[in-house]
Amino acid sequence: TISRDAHLITGEAGLTMTRTDGDQGSEYTTTVARDTEAIEATIQGFVDRYNEFVDYYETATVYNTDLEIAGPLVGDGTARRVVNGMADMISSPYTVDGAFEIFAQIGIETQQDGTQKRDTDKLPDALANNFDDVAALFTHANGPARTRLDRLDDVSVGSATHTLPHPPA
Repeated sequence: TISRDAHLITGEAGLTMTRTDGDQGSEYTTTVARDTEAIEATIQGFVDRYNEFVDYYETATVYNTDLEIAGPLVGDGTARRVVNGMADMISSPYTVDGAFEIFAQIGIETQQDGTQKRDTDKLPDALANNFDDVAALFTHANGPARTRLDRLDDVSVGSATHTLPHPPA
C-alpha cells in the first residue's frame, strides 16, 4: 500500500505513477506484472536470428557441381571457425551466479543440424520460477548471450579480410 497526498507516486524499483483523474484520497488498485509472453517472443527472436545465421552459413558454403558455382564462403576457414565458435558458446556452461549455466536448461536446445529450438514448456517454467536466473543468461557479462555478441563484434570489427558477409534481410 502506498499513500501520497499528491498525484505523483514513486514506488519500488524506480516505478513512477501519475494519477491523472479521480478524487484525491480515493483508493485505486494498480497491478504491475511481467509480460512473459513478450519475453518469450523476444527469446524466440534470439533463437530465430541464430538459426538465420546458421542457415546463411550452410547456404553460403554450398558448391553447385551442376553449375560449377561456389557459394561466397566455400573454403573459408575463418567462417567455419566462427560457426564452430558460436556452436560452442551455445552449448558450453557459464558461471553467471544463478540456477542456470547453459541455454538448454531453459529450453533453448541445439538440434542435430546446428540450429536451435525453443522448448515451449521448459522456458515458461524457467521464467515463472527463476526469472532473474534466466535474465542472467542474457545479460550477465560472462553469460552466453553477452559472450556471443562480443565474439561477433570481434569478427565484424576485426580485419576487413576476416569479416563475414551479412545474411539477407
